[in-house]
Amino acid sequence: MEKASPTKQRFFVERDLFFQTLTLLLTVLLGGFLLLLLSKTISGYVDSSVLFLMLFVGYFLLIIFFAWSLSTKFIGPFGRLKENMQAISRGDLTVRLSVRQGDDIRIMHFVEEANRMIAAIDNCLEQIKGPCRETEILSERILSKLKNDPDATGEECLPHLEALRDNVKQIYEMSERFKTGA
Repeated sequence: MEKASPTKQRFFVERDLFFQTLTLLLTVLLGGFLLLLLSKTISGYVDSSVLFLMLFVGYFLLIIFFAWSLSTKFIGPFGRLKENMQAISRGDLTVRLSVRQGDDIRIMHFVEEANRMIAAIDNCLEQIKGPCRETEILSERILSKLKNDPDATGEECLPHLEALRDNVKQIYEMSERFKTGA
């Protein structure tokens, strides 16, 4: 079987996210430019080692501000989301993804959609459980009839077998809602 060749994918960044990140980056660059202008202005009045230290501290503070802004708004929520998703992947469909109120709005929208998806999967699985229970009961009835009455005819078991077939068909149709890789 041949492997499908990888296709080139495009990832689009929402415009407001792009502009928010660009604004942070431009703020850092503008701050650095202003620090350079300040250093040129006061270079005649201050020792060069003190000037270098001031520039270094200024750049360091700008980078800390940029990193803090990105980590709290964009990167921070992903730790919590990872824990929630690990619980879901272990089969706990009662877990819902959660973010804090101050987290980025795009992450909140993603979480809302993911929670809708988890609820839909949970509902489908609940719908499948009913016919599975019925199938188990019917198969127990057939086994009991065959064990207790060795002379049981096919006609006596036929209604149960037809009900079993219908339940299996119903389970199969419900499972067909899911597209799987298998």
